[in-house]
Amino acid sequence: MDYLQLIEGFGVQLKDALSLSREIRLSQKPDAVVVCGMGQAGSVGDIIANLGSAVPVVVNKSDQLPQFVDRNTLVFCISYSGTHQEIIQCAQSCLQKRAKLIIITSGGKLIRLAEENNVTLFKLPPNHFEYLTLGYMLVPAVSVLINNGLTSVTIEDITNTSFALSQSVVKQKALDLAQNIGQKTPVVYSPHQLYSAANHVKESLNRIAKLHACSNFFPEIVHAEQFGINKSAHLIVLRDQNESVVVRNSIDTFKAHVNKMQFTELMMRGDRLFNKIMLAILFGEYLAYFLAQRTGVNIKV
Repeated sequence: MDYLQLIEGFGVQLKDALSLSREIRLSQKPDAVVVCGMGQAGSVGDIIANLGSAVPVVVNKSDQLPQFVDRNTLVFCISYSGTHQEIIQCAQSCLQKRAKLIIITSGGKLIRLAEENNVTLFKLPPNHFEYLTLGYMLVPAVSVLINNGLTSVTIEDITNTSFALSQSVVKQKALDLAQNIGQKTPVVYSPHQLYSAANHVKESLNRIAKLHACSNFFPEIVHAEQFGINKSAHLIVLRDQNESVVVRNSIDTFKAHVNKMQFTELMMRGDRLFNKIMLAILFGEYLAYFLAQRTGVNIKV
């Protein structure tokens, strides 16, 4: 199986991940949720933060837990391989702080830590290409939040998104952009509620296409970053049909400022944020693949 086939099966991955999930009921509502992860696992935290929660969500992409973590904090430690030292260290700190720890992994030292300490564990299927395991890591974490009334996302959102991704037209849009982007540096922007997707697209371009790329979100960028953009960039803006008036106005201001630069917009439609984030991420995976093909990068799956 090559990387293109893996991308085309991303929707199925979400569906398969649901079968790995199970109902886990917390004894009490946590004061906060912390998601520890690096790379793709870090994207899980970004997505959960974008989706919103009944309690504060902190995304932790380091080897140190936030100081506030205690027995009333729900902590996800996520690493597909189970070998990232930063996440192993965070899990060990959780045990010391007696936090409500959930581990999501396929193996490595992290799975041994979970088994030896009787920690709630989602054991993922091994031997998948690590750069496209986002669905396996994301869905179990989201399902825990759903089962405990901590998010407005529903199981139906996941199943509906799984089907929608298989019907998506973003593959052709990604191919068209890859053919037109030339030697420009991709700069990926979005409204703040889609920033998890924008940043994941940026990281896929880094990992798969081996390209330097940047990401940020509206309305923040119109206060400083837009003044530093130069003509070496190709601007990619992921739009949300339901973006606020403030965000829409800031995008209009930005477009006026960069009106002579290469600029591509992609509108995410619908009312369910989970669906739009996943669709934007799928677009980014296709774009990274086609850019890798164009530049001769060999993707070893």
